[in-house]
Amino acid sequence: FSERAYKYRPVKVVEFTMPYQQCIVFLDLKRVECAGLFPSGRVYSQAFHLGGQGFFLSAHCNMDQHSAFHCFGL
Repeated sequence: FSERAYKYRPVKVVEFTMPYQQCIVFLDLKRVECAGLFPSGRVYSQAFHLGGQGFFLSAHCNMDQHSAFHCFGL
């Protein structure tokens, strides 16, 4: 048994119909969890559906090859 390097985190989806159809997706990550992604970690959200399409969010730490700076992406 080997532990996987990612976890499926819960999300909260809030949908609006007015003034037009839109949504907000909340993915809660604590500061220590974000710090744990350094230097090359990744965390995935649970899948969610919008407009009949499946989506997920991926939070990750990357290193820019040109500047050697690390950045956090979603």
